[in-house]
Amino acid sequence: MAIAGAAGALVGDALAGVVLAFSIAATLVGALRPRLLVPLIAASCVVLPPYVGWLLPWGGFVNLQRGVMYGALLGVILWGLRERSEGRWLVPVDSLGQGPTKLAIVLLAGAWVVAPVIAMALGLGNSAKAVNSAVYQALAFWVGLRFAQGRDGRRGLQLTFAFLLLYTVPYWLYELQAGRGVFAWYVPPLPGLLSGQGEILRNGQIRVAATFGQPLAFDQFLLMAVPVAASMVYARLLRILGAAMGVLGVVTLVLTRSRSPWVALIVAAVALIIVQRRKVRVALIVAALVTAVVAIPLARSFRSQVLAHAAKSLVLTRYSRKSETEYSAAARVFLTLGALRVIRRHPLAGYGVNATAVAAQLPTVDDYYLALAVEQGVLLAALLTAALWVGWFGLARSPLRAESLWITFAVGAYLVEWVFVGLHDTSPLLFLMLGHLFGAGGGKSYEGPVAPTQLAERSDTRS
Repeated sequence: MAIAGAAGALVGDALAGVVLAFSIAATLVGALRPRLLVPLIAASCVVLPPYVGWLLPWGGFVNLQRGVMYGALLGVILWGLRERSEGRWLVPVDSLGQGPTKLAIVLLAGAWVVAPVIAMALGLGNSAKAVNSAVYQALAFWVGLRFAQGRDGRRGLQLTFAFLLLYTVPYWLYELQAGRGVFAWYVPPLPGLLSGQGEILRNGQIRVAATFGQPLAFDQFLLMAVPVAASMVYARLLRILGAAMGVLGVVTLVLTRSRSPWVALIVAAVALIIVQRRKVRVALIVAALVTAVVAIPLARSFRSQVLAHAAKSLVLTRYSRKSETEYSAAARVFLTLGALRVIRRHPLAGYGVNATAVAAQLPTVDDYYLALAVEQGVLLAALLTAALWVGWFGLARSPLRAESLWITFAVGAYLVEWVFVGLHDTSPLLFLMLGHLFGAGGGKSYEGPVAPTQLAERSDTRS
């Protein structure tokens, strides 16, 4: 607290002082005890809203996540120099898995290298933003890969997410009681940032957002945190805590009043069951049917006259608390079609990182994969999307123990949620967990109960 107070006096704001204190701590931890970066990176996505921070003299904005990431990067560079001077490798090559997971790592590395090169087409400033995005992903992935392996790494992740889940409780309880967020008073130092001054409602009821500033961003965190924390039910001494975290997570997810997380959980569960049972042909048929069901009406709506007619009918419908759901669903359709159209105009380099509203003239894109193509081009979006899904498929089809099955399920649900949500403030959590799973070899090194699908396969084989 004393360090945070001193930092607050230095930057002239108490919350900005917390950001500065975390940044300094990340540098020290990265240089001296990089294993502790695992909970620190996870906490940077949760402790403060993304619009809280301070402005640098040259106009750059530093929030908690950016401060921790770049502080950790500096510390890790210092640590890495010492490790290499002693002849040790920074990445244990023998723990990178095999097959699809290795391919996924190659694709990820290719995306991170290609991103600033493609972005250079729109100037050095845009290239620097692409590097920033790659750093967020690559650093979190490397930390998970290098320092979250084995039983100790898994247990540390479970306890970290359990603590962060509990940390959000007072914030959403205050929202429900007071009708506004804890940070509603805060004015972001950078104009144009989303603030906590307005609550988002559904059917006249508050959708809790805790420290995330947006209910959908809170949903993304919950999709990752709840299955990971609940997987402690398989640990003998932590079963009660794991069960309590599962119940708490479901209640919190209900209070966000969102629909897409439940769809993501169902789709991820079905996909995991199909892949675990090695029903690859069934998975391909289901994927083809879903694609056809979605693509046919989407292609029809892509025509200008149909889209204009649908937009006109929506405008004639008066907005109210009862029609909010209809407006929300319709907005997603229009934004998706708008994203496809702007991608068609500039498919290679996109419109620039964080330039969707200005350059592409779209208010937002409610699909991260499409948002990536809008901002950085189709090539980068294809590389990153392929890497994530190939990696998840490789993990899902490997012999998983019960706890790693839950963690893989959490990653799959998060990836499905990105189809409905274009937000990426919590993306370091995804890459941290992917690094952990890849480093564990797809869960083969875990100890504990075997997943139910594995038991079914064994019984079939014996019979």
